[in-house]
Amino acid sequence: MPKPQRFCIFCGGPRLSNEHLFALWLRQIFPRDASSSHIFGQTISAGQPQLQWATQHRQGHSGSRKIKTVCIPCNNEWIGHIDDAAKYVATPLIRGEATVITVPMQNILATWFVKISIVGDSARRGDWNVSKEHRRWMYDHKSPPPNWEVYIGYYTGETWRDLGIFQQGGYLDLTSIGGPGKLTGYAKLTSMGMGNLFAVTIGRQFDMRWDVRGPGATYLRQIWPASGDIQWPTVPVLGDREATAIAHMFPTLRIAKD
Repeated sequence: MPKPQRFCIFCGGPRLSNEHLFALWLRQIFPRDASSSHIFGQTISAGQPQLQWATQHRQGHSGSRKIKTVCIPCNNEWIGHIDDAAKYVATPLIRGEATVITVPMQNILATWFVKISIVGDSARRGDWNVSKEHRRWMYDHKSPPPNWEVYIGYYTGETWRDLGIFQQGGYLDLTSIGGPGKLTGYAKLTSMGMGNLFAVTIGRQFDMRWDVRGPGATYLRQIWPASGDIQWPTVPVLGDREATAIAHMFPTLRIAKD
């Protein structure tokens, strides 16, 4: 039996390519060899009353991970531009060099991290969280979709340093808390580690803001939406304990009260 035609998660076009989860230029910073392997972790939510974990131990460095859900034109054109722009902003942060991250620089980083999150979300066929509308928004606007937030922090640990990534997500129904507007839809949290740079994206389909409590509130700085320049390195710094706690904070996120 022939396999059914698959289409690009962003534009809906055919001719899928193998999109690198992490941009190829990161190979210059994070070398790998034949013995490299990685663990890719996600939650499984489709048709499940409770979140379930899925971890896959794969051969090869995480920087070599390819996901065939993006078409050749998207991969070679606008996604390539996002990856290239991020190289010059992210490299000093990854290396831990002191700098000032301006608002335009934060916008570049945030767009890059959200692109990684959405591509990573499509790794498990049939269990995607990010909505078609928000994937199309990314294609049309080349910026994070509505109701997304992005945070970064300065990391000094080892567990997440070598292109670590962990994703949690699911479909939420919040109509019981009342209030106007649509209160149902997906929610997605992705945590990534790149050298001294630790990033978190939080996406959601409903128009309410997460209250990032615990380690997140102390160690992270919001870059989307951006509100002002950020001095790098940020303080206090993240260690392995704090970074891992943030990566697993999805079940404890609360709706912020304005």
